[in-house]
Amino acid sequence: MLQQMDPCPLNTTCSASGAYVDGVSLFVFPAIAAGHTSSDTTCPTTNPPIVPYNFINVSTGSSQNLNMQSSTTGANGSYAGTYEVASFNNTYRANDDATTPLSGSDPLAVAAGGGGGSCQGLQAPGGYGTYYAQVIYAAQAALVAQQITYPSSQNVMIILSDGDATACATSANTAAGACNSKADLVALNCPTAGGTGCNTTTNPPLNGTGTKTNNPNGYQSATYPSALGECGQAVQAAQAATKAGTTVYTVAMGSETTGGCTTDANYTISAGSTYGAESWPAGAYAGQPCNAIGAMASNVNTFFSDNTGGCSATGGNANFTSIASIFQAIGESLTAARLIPNGTT
Repeated sequence: MLQQMDPCPLNTTCSASGAYVDGVSLFVFPAIAAGHTSSDTTCPTTNPPIVPYNFINVSTGSSQNLNMQSSTTGANGSYAGTYEVASFNNTYRANDDATTPLSGSDPLAVAAGGGGGSCQGLQAPGGYGTYYAQVIYAAQAALVAQQITYPSSQNVMIILSDGDATACATSANTAAGACNSKADLVALNCPTAGGTGCNTTTNPPLNGTGTKTNNPNGYQSATYPSALGECGQAVQAAQAATKAGTTVYTVAMGSETTGGCTTDANYTISAGSTYGAESWPAGAYAGQPCNAIGAMASNVNTFFSDNTGGCSATGGNANFTSIASIFQAIGESLTAARLIPNGTT
């Protein structure tokens, strides 16, 4: 897809200090430990250490802080990290000529696998379950900040996932379908429900964790951030981005139509289908990953799927079922036709 983009204006040499046409940033989840993004952006690439999905000052009933801990100082500094592998970039190619290869030393191009040779780009290190509401909020915040600098620009977000959310949290409400076998989701000031230093009034445990006794207002709550309703939280995050003017593309890769989104079984967030390509949690695959990833798209025209497992895109997009063809289609949809004088090269 980067090969199809126009990093800078026609007949110019792209530079970090110059104007750009298509600036691209890359986010991954789970988060990369602070100070280690270069593992994905410098050749030879290696798997960086990752950190849990963590939240600052979780407070039931108040406006949640959407950001993870980014500082390496203070308590719980070991959880500091970032989802942003490469910041907005227009030097992934030297110019906008279609035959120009990706720049082998550019951080974004390297992370995307364009470094060549044994430089494979970012890989999946594994170790934590999926919880992508927070990374969607983080990516949208980055888009909004970038648009302040380029006020006439159009924000676009592309989400690649199977649509399921599987993160576990210590002391999670397993009776509601949550997983408590690992500490994938962490409230920094209260790592475990009812643990040392926790105060259920001023510093309650993470929503969806604990019991009626030690977290009466939150143990059944699927309000973000929570160990319950994880798929629904991601749908809400993506639809919020659409409402804010961002065009959200989603790519379902290996998306399930049964057996998924288990944390949404009893206390799901009903995000509706005003903006989504699929109804969530109603519809053909109610409450399933296929519906979730479809409902994250801004509309039916921005939802794609590889159609493995029966999760199909709709309309003309159903014809694109390989990841390569899907990203080619997305790239072409983002490119506006330009009239140039005869003989221009």
